[in-house]
Amino acid sequence: MLIYFDESGSLHYKAKEPYYVLAAVAIEECNQKDLSKALYNLKYRHNKVFKSIYGQGIDIQDIELKGRNLLTNTVLNKANKEHFDMLNDLFQLFQAYRITTFGVIADRPYEEISFDYLSEPYIEIFMRINEFMEEFHSNSFAFCIFDEIHRKSDYVRAKNFERFIFRSKVGKCLTHIIDLISFVDSKTSSGVQLADITATTIYQQFTKNPYIGPYYLILSGLQFRKTDPDEAHLSKGIRYLYDITKKRKLDFK
Repeated sequence: MLIYFDESGSLHYKAKEPYYVLAAVAIEECNQKDLSKALYNLKYRHNKVFKSIYGQGIDIQDIELKGRNLLTNTVLNKANKEHFDMLNDLFQLFQAYRITTFGVIADRPYEEISFDYLSEPYIEIFMRINEFMEEFHSNSFAFCIFDEIHRKSDYVRAKNFERFIFRSKVGKCLTHIIDLISFVDSKTSSGVQLADITATTIYQQFTKNPYIGPYYLILSGLQFRKTDPDEAHLSKGIRYLYDITKKRKLDFK
């Protein structure tokens, strides 16, 4: 199972965004090629819309689907019917290719905080992905793929992930997540682009974007849900961290 990640907002206590969102999408390997082709065709089918957003001179093949260009309140307030038709086709792909979505949202911290190698949202989403694999794909493993930043930063992220998986008590329990992670250029990765769309949709829903409801509803229906009557936030599919400054203590061995 291929798991792609992306973020919206920031965990810095001075960030202007009120929320931080970490999202992931799970795509079965057998669907990856057809999904990439479908997104490729979508860009050509709606080339007029994309050129109006990214510029008339852009090559359609170079377009990167970014939530900030397609889904924000400012963009949708000015959008025409063709733009909404494109979005409807885009979100239908989530359903057509049985993409499972994950989301963790956190309030912006009110003070500067540090984490034991992985931030709380990442720990939460890794736990949920492992639960998803155990329940629906018990004979498979999740391979995690991230948008690359730059070599040094990606190296630090990879080593922190490795230490979390091999040395923390929580990480050692994630038996369905491969210990190796990969970084790709989001411009060439359909999976990362869909994770970006997912993160932006969740963020826009929580910031009261009046246009986002139908798209959020589609993704909500595809979210992995853990059945737990004692924790309503889990049954809804999205994990909400109200106070991220109260981070869990990781025991490293």
